[in-house]
Amino acid sequence: MHLLRTLSLLVAAVQGTSYCYYYESWNEITCYGPTETVTCSSVEPGWFEFPLPTGVYWVGPATTTHGAFGWLNLYPVTAITCYGPTETVTCSSVEPGWFEFPLPTGVYWVGPATTTHGAFGWLNLYPVTANGGIWDYHTKVPEFSCEGGFALHEGTYSKGCITVTDGTCWDRLYAQITRNSLSYKSMDECLTCIWGACRSGTTRNTVQRQVYDVIVQSV
Repeated sequence: MHLLRTLSLLVAAVQGTSYCYYYESWNEITCYGPTETVTCSSVEPGWFEFPLPTGVYWVGPATTTHGAFGWLNLYPVTAITCYGPTETVTCSSVEPGWFEFPLPTGVYWVGPATTTHGAFGWLNLYPVTANGGIWDYHTKVPEFSCEGGFALHEGTYSKGCITVTDGTCWDRLYAQITRNSLSYKSMDECLTCIWGACRSGTTRNTVQRQVYDVIVQSV
């Protein structure tokens, strides 16, 4: 079995030969350059006002959009790594913001390529529940606020998906996944999902789907 992991790395920003660490607990940001290290105190909203999420960010140039020269936009960076028997492949990925429902943390089986979404190489992801059950791609998942339709694919980002934008890297990742064997697994369906719960009597375990001997772990 092979494991793919989406990474949210625990550093703040990287650009060129300089990199910065933001220490949330100390409210400090330190930037390490080729000739100088700079540390500044900072303030941040409380948890209820959505503080900066842990992760890796590219730093953009100064903009006056917000009325102050020196406002630097931060661009979140995510990645997916596939560990194979002879090669490890890591590709940068893009993901919707929290308000657009990114891929939930958890474990997923990976299905074979489908052209349903107009792009060969769209791989459906099938969530695994805490009790070992598997939800179908086409159903709403109670544990994930009645969202569903998770996938791994190439292209531009889409809701609830891992999207790889570099075509060359995607080809390597795709080859790493699809060289594995396929088998059928039983999938659960929730016919009526309301407020994070499957309505009584609307769950069934009748769908059989092919999946690769590969799992994705989103962390």
